[in-house]
Amino acid sequence: MEKLIPITKLPLRSYECDIDVVDEDNAIVLENYENDLLELINYKEDIIKMVKYYNDSVDNTNAVEVSKLDINRLPSKLQKDIITKSIKSYKPIYKLLDEICKEYPNYKKQDLVSIAFLEFYEKYKK
Repeated sequence: MEKLIPITKLPLRSYECDIDVVDEDNAIVLENYENDLLELINYKEDIIKMVKYYNDSVDNTNAVEVSKLDINRLPSKLQKDIITKSIKSYKPIYKLLDEICKEYPNYKKQDLVSIAFLEFYEKYKK
């Protein structure tokens, strides 16, 4: 049987937790969770920073930082020998590509697709 420990104050390292226990049914079983609680306490500041970053990101709808589109990111040595290829794509994905291309009317679609291919290659090459 687990040991039930009614507690009014629980000192954990330099932290104190105020816990009011009304009766044995509401008592806290600490033996199984003590190491987990201590580990969480050790990471308290990091956890708070992560939660604040997440909340800020969600509030600003910037969960992922979006970098500015730079067509000059394509190395000049890769900007030659244009070829025409027919590729298959899922219709909803192609519509998304079309939408983003409309947001950058000053760029050719071939340049935007080339940047996308290059970024995909750089991210996933082994």
